[in-house]
Amino acid sequence: MGEKKKMPKKGKIMIAVFITLLLVLSGVTIKLFNSDKNHQVEKETTNTDKVEVKEEKKEEQKEKTESEQEEIPSEIDTPKEDTSSVSTNNNVSNNTNSSNKQTNTPSVNNNNTVSPPVVKEEPKKVEVWEQLGISEYDYYNTPANGWSVDVPVKDCGNRENCVTVCQEKANAYLESFKSGRYRCTSLNSHSRAYLGEHISYFDLES
Repeated sequence: MGEKKKMPKKGKIMIAVFITLLLVLSGVTIKLFNSDKNHQVEKETTNTDKVEVKEEKKEEQKEKTESEQEEIPSEIDTPKEDTSSVSTNNNVSNNTNSSNKQTNTPSVNNNNTVSPPVVKEEPKKVEVWEQLGISEYDYYNTPANGWSVDVPVKDCGNRENCVTVCQEKANAYLESFKSGRYRCTSLNSHSRAYLGEHISYFDLES
């Protein structure tokens, strides 16, 4: 039989250290687990307390509402009118109303003496001829370019007739000259109304 080999002293120390570390780690794990469990229990307890407080407040509010409703009387007693004093009260009220009317009459008269409202003057409208610096008659009856009306429309009736009369008048005038030219120009007022024709002569030789 061979002799058993003894474990070296260094190996025993390593085993002891390993076992110690296992025990320490297991203790820390158990402690952390208990701490989390206690924290969760405290949180649940706090939530439960809050729920109970809310339920108590609701119960108190409900009891308060019920007590207020019980204090309201189911029926309201209405006093009976005394018919014997109705006629007297009517007479008194009529006398009071008449005296009030008489008293209020002067105040109504006083209120009627209110100064009339101030009427705002509207700005005066500036007419077109005023802007041009001419009279209303000139605006409708004088040529806008300032030329003379040799063949007025009031003598011809319309523009076509005025042009014809203008040509005849110009040709008759040129007969006393050896040569010459003319031109008939239609004239309008500032209001663009047709007034007649103006005759212009050019290159007259006698």
